Amino acid sequence: MGNIQAMLMLCWRIASLYDSGKSEMGQIAMAKAWITERAREVARLGREICGGNGLLHENYVMRALTDLEGIYTY
Repeated sequence: MGNIQAMLMLCWRIASLYDSGKSEMGQIAMAKAWITERAREVARLGREICGGNGLLHENYVMRALTDLEGIYTY
């Protein structure tokens, strides 16, 4: 839960800086990298908690994890 809250707060902060014209590309890129890595951790934990059902693609946990891999790559 702490990771999710930290991701939301960082996203909010970067959006606030962007809206005020004070953000830099380095800040945005670093936030994306950090948030994506934490999101992968959260999705992996969710998959582990669900056990065998976490591996089923029709389960949202596995879909979220596969979606995050694409975001992490690019």
